[in-house]
Amino acid sequence: MTNYMQDTFNIVAILILAAVVTVRLHALIRRPRTAATHTTTVLMLALVGVHLVGNLDIYAAIDAATGIPHLAQLLLDCLGLVAAGTAQIWVLQWASHPDHVGERSRIRLLVLVAAIALLVVFFALAPIDREVPQFADVYARAAWMRPYYAVMLATTGFTQAEIVYACLRHATVVDHRSMRYGLRLMAAGSAFGLLFITNKALFTLGGTVGLTPPWSNALVTRVTQAGMFYLLLVGATCSTWAPRLSGWWSLRRQYRQLYPLWLALHRAFPQSTLDPQPSPLALALRPQALRPSNLRYRITRLVIEINDGRLHLRPYLTTAAQRIGQARTVPLDPTDPPAAEAALLSRALRDRAAGRPVDPDAPAPETAGRADLDAEIAFTTQVAVAFARLS
Repeated sequence: MTNYMQDTFNIVAILILAAVVTVRLHALIRRPRTAATHTTTVLMLALVGVHLVGNLDIYAAIDAATGIPHLAQLLLDCLGLVAAGTAQIWVLQWASHPDHVGERSRIRLLVLVAAIALLVVFFALAPIDREVPQFADVYARAAWMRPYYAVMLATTGFTQAEIVYACLRHATVVDHRSMRYGLRLMAAGSAFGLLFITNKALFTLGGTVGLTPPWSNALVTRVTQAGMFYLLLVGATCSTWAPRLSGWWSLRRQYRQLYPLWLALHRAFPQSTLDPQPSPLALALRPQALRPSNLRYRITRLVIEINDGRLHLRPYLTTAAQRIGQARTVPLDPTDPPAAEAALLSRALRDRAAGRPVDPDAPAPETAGRADLDAEIAFTTQVAVAFARLS
């Protein structure tokens, strides 16, 4: 079960990272001199390496090909340090003052190189002479392995702690909401990283002093690894995809809000409709129609046809306003033009459906003009929301 969980997690992670790396390499080609682009590209490649080497079959193949027992474990730990270190440098590049970024990044890079060099030396000196199913359970107490784990855990713990601190500190001062969420998600991911390091320390260095935790090492490792990986990945890329997703979702919501008013006017005056629009549910079944450009076009058509329907409804609007004023059940609030417009349209549609007489020469109430198309769409959406409440 543990091996299945590990391989499944690695395969899913590799597929996700392959897509992200493709995007990052495209960005690297477009902006080759951007330091942040270099850092994130190295980070993603290191993560791909971690999950490739972490696959049990690839792990065994590396050891068999080289003839060095558990060389794959050394590669795995070094790639983990590279991933943690580049994530730390990426956060510093974003969060630090431009005058200090270069110096701080160089210091972290030197620490990372020194830590990897020490891991290689300690691994070479350690008496690792045979393959075993669980590397840490057998070799944690071997000579030179205590400093090996001490260096690895201390370096990784420092990087994760600094990421948590930097992300939480700067999440309170950034203006963009998506960046704030991204930084908080990265802080949460690094918190999982600290739990991962703590668990690994208890089962490696803790075992050398007779401290054996009562929980499953494999299960906690999988959970903390998954939490660290997905939260860091989502947080680091949040500022790229979140605004687009938010914009697309806003268009979908506008379509859903406008549709009931458009449908009521369409049923009353089908001749005002150029291209009948599908219901929001039917629209969801048309992937092509869900593209932002198509949604924008359909929203524009809804607003135009709502205004055309209002023109056809003009003979009923004056009578509707008079009836509302006489009944005083839904007063026309001049301070809330969308609600007043919705009340007029709702009453006028009911009067038309009931066949009430109207004066075709009576002037209809006019609404104030909007500055541009975006303002027109926003106002009509507010009218449609108020109309839905009255229906």
